[in-house]
Amino acid sequence: MKSGFDRIMIVATAPGPTAFSSLHPGAILALISVLFGGSPVVTQAQASFVHPGLLHTQADLNRIKSMVASNTDPYKKGFDVFASHPQSRSTYAVQGGFKEMGRNPNVNMGQAVTDCNAAYQNALMWAITGNRAYADKSIRILDVWSANLTTISGKDAILAAGIYGFKLVNAAEIIRYTNAGWAPASITRAEGMFKNVFYPVIKDFATFANGNWELACVQTMMGIGVFTNDTAIFNRAVNWYYHGSYNGTLTHYVINEAGQCQESGRDQTHTQLGLGMLAACAEIGWNQGLDMYGAEADRLLKGFEYTAKYNLGNSVPFQEYTDFTRKYHQTAISPLTRGALRPIYEMVYYHFANRRGLPASSLTYTKQAAEQLRPERDAAQADNIGFGTLLFTRPYGLVDVGVLSADGGRGQAVFFPRVWDGRTRLAQVRGSTPPVIDVRDLMGRGTLMVTPGGEATASRLEGGTRARGFYLITQRGTAPSAYPN
Repeated sequence: MKSGFDRIMIVATAPGPTAFSSLHPGAILALISVLFGGSPVVTQAQASFVHPGLLHTQADLNRIKSMVASNTDPYKKGFDVFASHPQSRSTYAVQGGFKEMGRNPNVNMGQAVTDCNAAYQNALMWAITGNRAYADKSIRILDVWSANLTTISGKDAILAAGIYGFKLVNAAEIIRYTNAGWAPASITRAEGMFKNVFYPVIKDFATFANGNWELACVQTMMGIGVFTNDTAIFNRAVNWYYHGSYNGTLTHYVINEAGQCQESGRDQTHTQLGLGMLAACAEIGWNQGLDMYGAEADRLLKGFEYTAKYNLGNSVPFQEYTDFTRKYHQTAISPLTRGALRPIYEMVYYHFANRRGLPASSLTYTKQAAEQLRPERDAAQADNIGFGTLLFTRPYGLVDVGVLSADGGRGQAVFFPRVWDGRTRLAQVRGSTPPVIDVRDLMGRGTLMVTPGGEATASRLEGGTRARGFYLITQRGTAPSAYPN
């Protein structure tokens, strides 16, 4: 297997012109995914990124918008909480921008925090409602900060850049790639702000601190890499997630197979903060074709299960531990802030339960924590994304797909969590010419060919996603009349 950050490419061997109208109205086709186990080592640059492709792809935004419009729960309950938040309003009064923002000592910090929240939340409101007032507000915030900010200061500058910068770059990614009307010159200026003001603060991570500091760097560095289409920045962050030398890597934060975390002996607030940041990194990775969720035999999920179990009042084992800075020695799990669940659980629960299809027994405590918080609200001090019920709920096995035919029709893909054998019998297909489907909104880009006999073949796979199984693509609103064998 070739290592590196690559994308799956399905290429039809003999594409034909058959349109969707010539196919069976129920099940139209099917296909794919696959992949390879193990933790990828990022050694090669990626030619292109998926956009939008940080915490939310276009398919994600389409799903949320559709579910909210149809008043479908739990999306609707999640949306009601989200829309009522002061920083989700198009009437939000912009506080900045300033030439400097700093943390410890605070310099324009409160204004920066609320503006970054409002930029992200208004960008989402624009994507969900289509109301341009929200887009204009997000653009206003992005523009006023990118036109002025030159310095991020203070002893906690890394946290300021890594936490609040993450909200800001997610806003920028959504606005840039959803036809919101952001001027090209403003986009270029925002790229300069992220690369010249935020990135220098986080580029060397935070090797002197607890792991949540480093993970704040990793999540925002990944975001900057995608938004600015800089593969070197992106790969630097992903490599640190897997192979960094200090506390902010996957296996140095979730330190063992039991799921104990580097900060479990400190307090439960910071432990959950770091786990939420790990999950945010994994979600970006997934949207760019990397299974960072599943690395090291689902180590991230083990951290969530351990932490949720303890915070729900259960006993967990504890291993005496000294961190990689050699400054923090822990002999027992900390009861400080025990039971104060942070809004980080929906993203991980729905990934492993409905996207990956893991059995309920693997998700017992993560599920209970998610249910207790549902609908998720904003995170304390805005340190995690929050609002996961709205943003990360996903129906079991349902993946939106992009253009399904030459006439621009859309559809849905039903995911079956099984290993694809490379040549799977599909539902009935009519027509003498093999139809071709563009699967650009799945985990990769390319086309899938279906033969007249109803079999799918892919002549070449390059790199790939990490989801195992295959997809049955149906017309929107219809049920498949048959499933792949």
